[in-house]
Amino acid sequence: MDRICSKFKRLEEVCDLSVGINTGSMKLEMMADRRIDSCYHPCVPGSGISRYGRCVTDGWIIYDPAVIKAAGSKGRALPPERFFRSDKILVVRTRNTALKRRIIATVDLDKCYNLNRLSNVLPKTGTDINTIIGIINSDLWNYLFLTRFFNYEIKPVYLKEAPVAANFDDQLSALVAQRLTYEDALRAATLPTRKAALKTLIASSEALIDDYVYALFGISVVEKAMIKARLAALPGKW
Repeated sequence: MDRICSKFKRLEEVCDLSVGINTGSMKLEMMADRRIDSCYHPCVPGSGISRYGRCVTDGWIIYDPAVIKAAGSKGRALPPERFFRSDKILVVRTRNTALKRRIIATVDLDKCYNLNRLSNVLPKTGTDINTIIGIINSDLWNYLFLTRFFNYEIKPVYLKEAPVAANFDDQLSALVAQRLTYEDALRAATLPTRKAALKTLIASSEALIDDYVYALFGISVVEKAMIKARLAALPGKW
């Protein structure tokens, strides 16, 4: 972990990072069950994402700096709106430390607005979103956040320091695109046999992504086996 953190670029060098919208004590003023005007947007809560899954919205949230300013000390600072009006990666911020799966992330191509229980990762120019999500959701990053950045919150302050082996890799991008296709198919499937077949394809797809990411970071066969053994031996649930 020391080697890869010192050898490779940090995530903040290829992506911008931010928390989502913090409603604080203004939840009633900022949230609605319908779209009141153009300042309201579909809202993604912390529970609204899954690994490589589509964002699930719950209600509407206002994004209006004037409203926040008028609230005085009651209002919380809003993140720049570009973090919501762009294709981005969302990462679940709060994760019980008893869970083996530390990182839960997905791609948001619907330009939703999200609460601060999610961290926002916005690729900079020249950075491929599929390459980055493949690295973030990998076993290697999961192990990194079980050892080096072990905290119940996956905050941007930790994410920005984590290493990335590439900001654009054609093969990894293609592998992730296939994984996303399987996810869409699984969501649309109705037959139990079809769902089971797609889950098998998803497991194989993620294994290919994990192996490719290990190789990108120059992880040896021995090191990979050690990481996998330690992950398997950890208490807790995936």
